Amino acid sequence: MVLKKTRAIILLLLGGSAVLFGEVSFSDLQLSQENRLLFQAAADGPGHADFRTLFLADLVSGARTQLSFYPEALHFLPRTGGLQIQNRFGLFRSAGETGEMVPVKGFPSFLEGLGVRNGKMTPVLTSPDGRYILHLEAASPAYGDLLLFDTTSGRSVTVARGVELSLGGPGASWSPDSLFFIYARDRKLHYFSMEQYREGRLLAENFREIGDGGMKSVRWGTGGELFYISGTLVYRIGQSELFTRTLYRDLIRIGQPAGKIPFEFDPNFDFFRVSPDGGKILLCVGGRNIFIYALRRDDYRGGGESLSLPYLYLPRNTRVAEVLWSRGGVVTLLTWSPGSGSQKTEVFRLDLAAGASAFTKTDDAGIRGIILSPDETRALLIKETELEIRGYSAWTSERTLEVQEPVGAVWAGNSGILAGDSRLVRSIAVETGEARFICFSQPDRFGFREGAAQITARGITRGYDPATGRWSEPEAFTPAPATTVSSRFRVFLEPLPSGPLRNTVMVRGAVDPGTYALFTHAGQEYEPVPDKAEPVDFDNFAHGSRIHGRDTALVFDAIDSVEGLETILSTLAEYGIRATFFINGEFIRRNPEAVREIADSGHEVGSLFFAHFNMTDPRFGITKDFIRQGLARNEDDYFAVTGKELSLLWHAPYYFTGSDIIRAGRELNYRYVGRDVDSLDWVVKQDAHGKNRLHFPAAALVERALEKIRPGSISSMRVGRQDDSRTDSRRDDYLFHKLDLLLNGLLARGYRILTVSGLMDKAK
Repeated sequence: MVLKKTRAIILLLLGGSAVLFGEVSFSDLQLSQENRLLFQAAADGPGHADFRTLFLADLVSGARTQLSFYPEALHFLPRTGGLQIQNRFGLFRSAGETGEMVPVKGFPSFLEGLGVRNGKMTPVLTSPDGRYILHLEAASPAYGDLLLFDTTSGRSVTVARGVELSLGGPGASWSPDSLFFIYARDRKLHYFSMEQYREGRLLAENFREIGDGGMKSVRWGTGGELFYISGTLVYRIGQSELFTRTLYRDLIRIGQPAGKIPFEFDPNFDFFRVSPDGGKILLCVGGRNIFIYALRRDDYRGGGESLSLPYLYLPRNTRVAEVLWSRGGVVTLLTWSPGSGSQKTEVFRLDLAAGASAFTKTDDAGIRGIILSPDETRALLIKETELEIRGYSAWTSERTLEVQEPVGAVWAGNSGILAGDSRLVRSIAVETGEARFICFSQPDRFGFREGAAQITARGITRGYDPATGRWSEPEAFTPAPATTVSSRFRVFLEPLPSGPLRNTVMVRGAVDPGTYALFTHAGQEYEPVPDKAEPVDFDNFAHGSRIHGRDTALVFDAIDSVEGLETILSTLAEYGIRATFFINGEFIRRNPEAVREIADSGHEVGSLFFAHFNMTDPRFGITKDFIRQGLARNEDDYFAVTGKELSLLWHAPYYFTGSDIIRAGRELNYRYVGRDVDSLDWVVKQDAHGKNRLHFPAAALVERALEKIRPGSISSMRVGRQDDSRTDSRRDDYLFHKLDLLLNGLLARGYRILTVSGLMDKAK
């Protein structure tokens, strides 16, 4: 299990700009007289704190070794009892009796030529038996290939091409017995049989199709069966049925109906869980309405009895982070939402076995993760400064484990915990609290002693002998004075003008003259900034300077619907980005609490007028007084809700405007904001004339935007979803669900994301 790390929701605003998350810089060069080099690579990125990784390079032989392993993702390997760590520098596993961390042979890593990418790391998905790893290889900013890697042979096979990228993982799900996995492509679900694959008789993909939907439409049961929701029907599919039923999918539905739900399931916003016995379903509608139903095939009559269902209604800005459902019938929910200065978490519990009919909120706060032990008797609570073990049924504390700044933790069987903090990764015995060192997350100090590397962190010191590849436990940390010169080499850092590396390690020969870079594969340079300026219209500010740097602004239009706002705000906060929101009066009147959250998040907020209509429609006579009154009313409504003033930025609904409209706003000291990139995220599948040729899936919208954005561009997106009763007039997916892909793509191109006013200032 991988802990999903979260960052503070409140933005740290630095002049409206953002650092380029994920860029790497080298530092702290130390060269031994044996011509071995110790150095650190510092990485920052959304989803985790900044961290430093220690490397050792032999300048004579060319051998390179990674000595610290920051656990961006932790995974326990039950087959070997070992540990798997993933971070942006590679994938590593504990090996042999010593338990030392080594790279997974054949898997891409920084030391084996994997370039540095800005932004988030994409987690891998490891099979329950630990042998196979699913991961995505990007072919473009929003699409890639789904690869299956065999850790036994070190070989990869392409499962599917043209799969939408997801920074939450490879968009797949393993069966509990590792015999199958399900994956999604083109809004279709497919199965992959490991038995068929190993025997060389895997069917073509079109014969392995389960049905329409996304990964939220399916869930593996504890017995290995697959639950699949289509519309309002819940199907139970046995593994033996996957082969036969997909062959005859045009004739009969796959699987057996297990029950019905009273809502049309939307995998964009809904998710579900099934009880361990397969008899009940937890349905989360719209991300906040939580129901628990008994799964019944026939609900037409129901014995004439009415049924009261357990139900939980969460605020719109709240997200369900974890769902635990034990065989004993106890359901636990961990939720999080923005708080004052950090995220706010809450825990809700429901004991179905005891006959409880309502969720109960506990007194817990500051919980970052909850993980159920394999035997389901205990829960591991991950907090800001410690780990806690609790009895799951009674929810009583059994032991607190002192782990400073925990990054992630997983159960290692029922009696052990694998815990990673900001400095160390250790194995901890649950009963005694005794901790055993596994590896360094990042060092406090390091150096050389008699040719061996010495590393220390949190009072633990280890030595690494490059000649033997073995670790030792020296009595004290006593390195020699640091130097960057040996009898054969001199090393130094050289800044790089462009690209995901901020600098590089240079090696200069003293005996054999010549200078070379230690790494040449770390990433491509950014595209150059244009050298030809374009006029900037400050009356109708549709773009900023094209030549003053790779700067762009993202604009979010809040018109009426609030869906997606929580995703937008949390994603921007995770990346540390300050954007510009334009708020319409209808949105203020419908969603005052959402408006307060936007205002409190520190984003720039402008006016989208008090009503949403086409101002250029000849049926309306738009006067200067009308513009003045509409802008003033929006100011007053916004202040009444937030106690804050709108910025003096505005744009007309639909961006439809004219010189008279712009002039009227300017006379009121408002600056009109246009755009040069329309994301088209508002375009529905069909309109009054039939299929809409401007409708694209969200992933395609990401790629389109990245193709069109240039230095100085203003890109517009919409908050919410279309509220239309006709299903064919809606969208299949929404761009705000792919906002992290867009941000990653911009960062990979070296862009800084500013507010509109920040872009204006740069253009002056």
